[in-house]
Amino acid sequence: MSFKNNCAPEMKEKILSILRESPKSVPEIKKQFPDEVSISQIIKCLLELRRIGLVKAVKDEFFDETRPLTTTLWAVNEDKDLMQKFISSPDVSIILSGALKEDLGKSFESFPSFFDAIGEIILSAERELNIAVPYIDSTFTGLLSNYKAFIRNIPNLRILTEFKKENIGSLQRLKNSLFPNLEYKVIGQYGLIKYGQKTIYTKIRGIHLKMIITENMAMIGSFNMTEVHFLSNYDIAVLFKGEIVNQLLRLFQQIWNLAKQPSVSIHAG
Repeated sequence: MSFKNNCAPEMKEKILSILRESPKSVPEIKKQFPDEVSISQIIKCLLELRRIGLVKAVKDEFFDETRPLTTTLWAVNEDKDLMQKFISSPDVSIILSGALKEDLGKSFESFPSFFDAIGEIILSAERELNIAVPYIDSTFTGLLSNYKAFIRNIPNLRILTEFKKENIGSLQRLKNSLFPNLEYKVIGQYGLIKYGQKTIYTKIRGIHLKMIITENMAMIGSFNMTEVHFLSNYDIAVLFKGEIVNQLLRLFQQIWNLAKQPSVSIHAG
């Protein structure tokens, strides 16, 4: 049997057959497929099956919140997915932060986390991966490095952020060390405003947008991609598929055109 298609019906049925025996991790599922079937193919198929409520993720002692797709156990879903009560369209999913999922309790455990959604979006990219966030920190760069083998093969990797020296420094290090395909731009315009004897240095233009988008999928929400937002804050995002993704891509492109490429000089010390 051939599994050249990313997630052919035959591949879905084989995965369901494997999981009917017992819950399994992605590496365990991979062992039961031919060598030409990649881990990415299996994950994409599992995500499609989860979206329609046929499988679910089960956490055990080996689960890693930052790498949920490959460290969770996958099982056949015997119960109707609660998400379907809230969302009628398979092209829209609600995403919850870790803190919100934990405090809402078991009734909401079937909702994907930010780490789930980000992994799914990255793996959906074939031509481009676009990210817009106001803050860049080690959690953000570490998250991308989890998918470095895949991201390096994406022709167009673009990150849009606020004009801050910390952001520019982090992105330049990311470009130098991990992702030579990275292109980044910044938005930031500041000015001096005089009021009587006072002079105020203030922001005139900036970016507060939080968006991750490929040609196949987009996520927009209240989150920053920092440790506090992933693990501590109550945040919600919406994951989109379908025609609206093309509109959001056009919007991202227009904002990208407004942004500036910072001038970076590298000196050997």
